[in-house]
Amino acid sequence: MQGTLDEKVMKSLQEISQEASQYPLMMELMEKERAISVLIDDLNKIIFKPLSEVYDIEG
Repeated sequence: MQGTLDEKVMKSLQEISQEASQYPLMMELMEKERAISVLIDDLNKIIFKPLSEVYDIEG
């Protein structure tokens, strides 16, 4: 049952993605969200790298 649910969810997400791609403003929003996500990821690495070195945490 889990496999079919995942397939249904994936199909639904693909349909939503295709529909959203028809709207330029929606695509722009999604691009900006991805850029913010990359920025936050980079900031996390910058901030937590010294901490992980201090506490000898792998990552």
